[in-house]
Amino acid sequence: MGQHAPSEHPTGGASEPILSRFVLAPQLRFVYAQFMHTRFGAAPLPLGAWIKSILVAMTILPVMSVERWWRVRKARRAEESERRAFRTRWRA
Repeated sequence: MGQHAPSEHPTGGASEPILSRFVLAPQLRFVYAQFMHTRFGAAPLPLGAWIKSILVAMTILPVMSVERWWRVRKARRAEESERRAFRTRWRA
């Protein structure tokens, strides 16, 4: 009962560090690699933009965590309700 697949785990499972490497590394390459600047017209982000991005992430991540907790809690309650109904049917 306490086991979850990584995608269902309330904390996101073990795949989060791997995904962040695959997302963050290309993003940083795009922002800071000179050949990307000339090809796509990109530019390095100033410190202020990084601070704003981090502040936004710091507000979004807790909201997403609460939503994920609520979704898992709701699924567990539905599962428990189904089990109770199943037991009730078989006792009668």
